[in-house]
Amino acid sequence: LRRFSEIHKGLDSAEMTNAIASAAAWQSQVAWDAMALSLNRSPIDSSSIEQAYIGMDEIMRNHPRGDHREILDELSEYRDYHGSNKALNLRDLIRLFPDELFKDVYKVEVSGRQLPFYSKGSPKAVGRDLVSIDAFVDSSLVTASERIPKNRVSSDLAPHCIFFREAVLPALADFKSNKLDSVEVLLRLMSNLLDSKDSRLVHPLLRAQLLAELRDLLVTTMPSSKPYLEELSTALTEIGDYEEDWIDPGNLEYVAKPTERALFELNQLSKFAFEPIQEFNEMMKKPLEVSLPIYQWIGWIGRQQGQYILRPPLAKAGVGTLFTTKDGTRGPIPIGEVKEGHVRFLPDAEGMVRAGMPVWVLRDEFIGLSTD
Repeated sequence: LRRFSEIHKGLDSAEMTNAIASAAAWQSQVAWDAMALSLNRSPIDSSSIEQAYIGMDEIMRNHPRGDHREILDELSEYRDYHGSNKALNLRDLIRLFPDELFKDVYKVEVSGRQLPFYSKGSPKAVGRDLVSIDAFVDSSLVTASERIPKNRVSSDLAPHCIFFREAVLPALADFKSNKLDSVEVLLRLMSNLLDSKDSRLVHPLLRAQLLAELRDLLVTTMPSSKPYLEELSTALTEIGDYEEDWIDPGNLEYVAKPTERALFELNQLSKFAFEPIQEFNEMMKKPLEVSLPIYQWIGWIGRQQGQYILRPPLAKAGVGTLFTTKDGTRGPIPIGEVKEGHVRFLPDAEGMVRAGMPVWVLRDEFIGLSTD
């Protein structure tokens, strides 16, 4: 308050009474201007977010301002992202794609049989006319061997193995070489499962299962991602029991109507369901630019011969808007303007202003203002 008293020398007793009543608002605005100078100085990054958040949180507690609450929320979200993200271990990803299921599995069709099935490795010739096939029985990857005439058998590398080779291995390699961070590799894998051509041929239940597991890893790695995955999570919920034994031959051509419908919806979602989380991540990767208005105190309102005046008078070159602060819970409000040094108070300001109230101008907009 010593500084407040010093800069109000010259006020008469009535003006000083009003000035003292405005002291809290004056102190609040001085504090906010100091905060604005600090935040606006340079973009905030992962190394400076903690200090910026602590400063903003403290001033919001000491000088609450509803019009700046969204700034604190923005800093909080940025802080949470950079403070709570966890490093992902490569093993956490590899375990989702075990070699025995994703490297050498074939989809086999046999003429005369209604459904195809999966086998461990490609069919192997036995003599001139037969092939031996190690067919998977269920998701435990137990196999049962059988011999079938060669001319009845056709086989190709399973679609999920092609997907693994074309879309998963490159992402894992980039993650291992630090070209992708923990969040980026999860986003790429999930995006590939949603949009890549190879993923559309992967068994729908396996595709949904992988999406769910990657989503859970993403939420664990980046907790702030959860709200942005709602549409994808809804689609996965509608698919239902995607952990059902998809490798069972009886489920290979899984066409239950609820699942078929949900998968259609998931494919439709693929064009935009992932955009929110991708945009959020890209935004959090960039330095955060915060812009708060910076005001400068230039004097106070006086009253002379029944008219409001500005004390001390401004230089003739001054041009801009004048503001005052009535209380500390909101920012300065416009009360007049200056043109070539002449002050004109707004007609509707008459009921708001009192002699002794502080006067502010926007530091970067007022012409003729010294900021020294």
